[in-house]
Amino acid sequence: MPLKYWDKMADKKLLKFAQQLRDEVLESAWSDEDPQTSHEKFTGSVLDSIMQEGQWPDHELAYFKQNQRGEVSAWGLDEDRSVLYLAVTEWISTGEVITLTQKTVDDKLKRLSTFFMRAIEGKYQIEEGTEAEELCRKIEEREYKKVE
Repeated sequence: MPLKYWDKMADKKLLKFAQQLRDEVLESAWSDEDPQTSHEKFTGSVLDSIMQEGQWPDHELAYFKQNQRGEVSAWGLDEDRSVLYLAVTEWISTGEVITLTQKTVDDKLKRLSTFFMRAIEGKYQIEEGTEAEELCRKIEEREYKKVE
């Protein structure tokens, strides 16, 4: 099979997957049983898949984003290995396969780092009782040995 034909098949499969994922996320977002935004549903879906493969621990969604205070989408703590996992995601509901620019990735990781550093230093200003505030307390208390 010529490589060019193979690439077109792979592109079609990836586009179909992206469209199915978008449809699933949008269909399940804001349900009565579990009201979440489409961004939260997307993040949860991706992390559930990674968790099933053994690459991520059980996780908590903790969406937080503010200009000078950083950004985080979810976190998990592998207590056996004492590893804190942090995630930041980008959700665009077009159903198209979009490659994030390096600048977008760098900006997201910088905001995640800002969130983490503010939490270590106890400089977070987040509404009490939220998942993001719980994460800040865990980070500040250093209930882990490594961050991934």
